Amino acid sequence: MSVVAAPEGQIWVGTLGAGLRILDAGSVLPKLLVARKAPLALATVRSVHLDRRGDLWLGTNRQVFWVSRQDRLRAQNLAAHPLPQACRDIHDLRLDTFGRLWVGTDYGLYLWQAGTVTGTTPPVQLTKPTLFLPVGGDPFSLQSERVHQLFEDQDQVLWMAASAGGLNKVDLRQKPFGQLQHQLTAKATLPNNYVNAVYKEEAKNLLWIGTRNGFSCYDLTHKTYHNYLSWQQSSDSTGVDVSSVVQASDGTLWLGTRTHGLYTLKRQNGREKLTPFAALSNQPDQVTTSVETIVEDRFGTMWVGTFNAGLARFSRSGKHLRTYSVSTGLPTDHFTYLLYDQKHNLLWASTRDAGLLKLRVTADSLILLKQFTHDERNSNSLSVNYVWPLLQDRQGTLWIGTIGGGLHQLRTDSQGREHMQRCSQWLPESDVESLLIDEDGHLWIGGTGLYCVTPSTHRYLRYDVADGLQSNAFKVGAACRAQDGTLYFGASTALATFSRVLSGLTPTHPLCALQAFEWPTKQWPLATLLTGACC
Repeated sequence: MSVVAAPEGQIWVGTLGAGLRILDAGSVLPKLLVARKAPLALATVRSVHLDRRGDLWLGTNRQVFWVSRQDRLRAQNLAAHPLPQACRDIHDLRLDTFGRLWVGTDYGLYLWQAGTVTGTTPPVQLTKPTLFLPVGGDPFSLQSERVHQLFEDQDQVLWMAASAGGLNKVDLRQKPFGQLQHQLTAKATLPNNYVNAVYKEEAKNLLWIGTRNGFSCYDLTHKTYHNYLSWQQSSDSTGVDVSSVVQASDGTLWLGTRTHGLYTLKRQNGREKLTPFAALSNQPDQVTTSVETIVEDRFGTMWVGTFNAGLARFSRSGKHLRTYSVSTGLPTDHFTYLLYDQKHNLLWASTRDAGLLKLRVTADSLILLKQFTHDERNSNSLSVNYVWPLLQDRQGTLWIGTIGGGLHQLRTDSQGREHMQRCSQWLPESDVESLLIDEDGHLWIGGTGLYCVTPSTHRYLRYDVADGLQSNAFKVGAACRAQDGTLYFGASTALATFSRVLSGLTPTHPLCALQAFEWPTKQWPLATLLTGACC
């Protein structure tokens, strides 16, 4: 038996063999409750659900029926809108906060996607629903095909009683993550699933992806790949390990690698020219070691950060200008990430062993303004000296990711004083490997999984493989945000994508289903409703 109470005072009761019944309780329970038979020519109604809009959903032995709020109030046309797909032996159904219909049966869990709300037709997509069944050895699948009860809690988690499979749950807030991944196919595909870098070329709707087996140009319009510097035999084959991709203001693509120095890719009149760095410069101190990061400054020069050979500067034509290192007065040769602040003409440089450097760029020099390092006596210093991704938000706050020390933020007050703050007290991730910000101001952090953080409240959601991600390992610096709001994160097994950012982190409260009647001096056993009256 299934029972729901409507706010207008009606109580709807689904029974096995006595059809659908209605109790007109009103605002005060009378001494005698009479359950009249609803105008529905079905002997068995296994499940009754009242959604947030006031629509009624009925589950029978073989089908789901939708009843609009208007028809429910009039108790008419109860069977006018059956969903076209059959579902055998329905036990329970729920319309979740996001408008999706979940139906538990003896033969699996069905899901209809949200549709258009008209008030005259079922507000779900009437295409074939998704059927979820147990998958042997998969801990993230249903643990039993028999789903006999559904409940959504205040945190938007759907709980499922799955018979011998115990209690299962689905986080309804999880995002519809997409992915780009190497495929075993005759067509060109992503050359390797280990993604090091990603860059969106907006003008041509192209996605440039650096991997351990060369780099790829993915045409987002036609969904086709064109690969460079890669071995095509297998995703396990290793071509050139491409670690960074950036486009200069003249349209030239600059590509850094971990074993083959620099490349540039120029395109003109429909022709491409891929040039290794050795052909651009014969200077004795040219960069030939691991290139981790590349940025362009306001003077039209390119800065190349290397993991063990300092910080190099080039003209856009590829001429090497100078390398800055320990020998020229910098505190380290080991650079991991560069962020150029165009407004203030500042170059922020992350390092492997010397913390964060604040540098001033001129047309022909580089000036070290300040160094931020770990100080064990100062809780407002960096937690560690191994710094990697950097992000500056609209308020000018600099967000700093470290390896082993978590997230930090650097604020500048109205007097120009800088204040470092550790975020480890409210964000548990110690390895912050990539940082993005969405259009609503949420921080997205790649580490062991993906975090969506609201900076003003310190609240966060964490996503992992259970939410549709292919991996929990996100790689350092491999992230970008497109102009349309799509976020891209490189991982060790794929490129994760999603097209809509999270619009809010405030859960709504679920409706309560009636479970029993109680009165100060009396109780009414629900089983007696089968007879049509209780007292």
